[in-house]
Amino acid sequence: MPKIEQVQLAFPVLIEVAGTTGSGFYLNDDDGIYLVTAKHVLFKKSIETYTEPVTLTSLDGDEGIKTGLKVSFKLDCLKLVEEGNLRKHALADVAVCKIAALTKVDDGGRFHKFLLTNLPGVVSLKEEGVIRGLPRKQTARLDQVYVGDDILLFGYPTSLAGDAFDRSVPLLRSGIIAGKTNDGQIVIDCPVYYGNSGGLVAMPVVDGSLIDVGVASRMVYYVEKTYSPRFDGPVALRHENSGYALVEPMDRVFEVINQIRGATVLAKNA
Repeated sequence: MPKIEQVQLAFPVLIEVAGTTGSGFYLNDDDGIYLVTAKHVLFKKSIETYTEPVTLTSLDGDEGIKTGLKVSFKLDCLKLVEEGNLRKHALADVAVCKIAALTKVDDGGRFHKFLLTNLPGVVSLKEEGVIRGLPRKQTARLDQVYVGDDILLFGYPTSLAGDAFDRSVPLLRSGIIAGKTNDGQIVIDCPVYYGNSGGLVAMPVVDGSLIDVGVASRMVYYVEKTYSPRFDGPVALRHENSGYALVEPMDRVFEVINQIRGATVLAKNA
């Protein structure tokens, strides 16, 4: 598997709200920085907007990879929905939040810096810091994803036991594209755990960059049956992690981004 440029570890985002955690990632799409995640991470039961503030934490795009320096924001989801900058997909497990307008600063490398203008409902928790988003051109649509391709899963599996690592630094898992479902999701041969939902799923390529294929949605379970000789049959069922996971493709992410852009146009013309 090709090595990746370490600066890309600043793309993943730890999401914390109401005592729960999830994962997401930043995406640059010309007009702004978008937080991409699973719908059930930012919406209670995938329906209701959280009234509690949402905290976003990522590695600083300049020094964080070496020093562990973090960048954090706090989101007011009610305000962001009201402004049309937080939307969820009607059917898929995808949510997108535009957190900032941006102006690119050429720093001489492939990963550019951006000056951010926070949108209403977004508050920086530190005065300084650089966030980096995965460029839109480094994404693949569903028909460009092939079974057998190598992938990396980026996320924050906060349910893992032990205190040997910083839980606000992303962990990676490797796997392959194992298949596609009848309704257009991607199946990966890579286990996900509590906290991984909404994480970046990307293919590493030979130049060190990542090609984003989608958003981690949920694990695929298998059912384990416990039998009792006394009752001559199953007495309990247990759902276990099969090691496979479902991923929403980027096609559905861009459908939501287009909704946000449409809402912005309508607001300007109102």
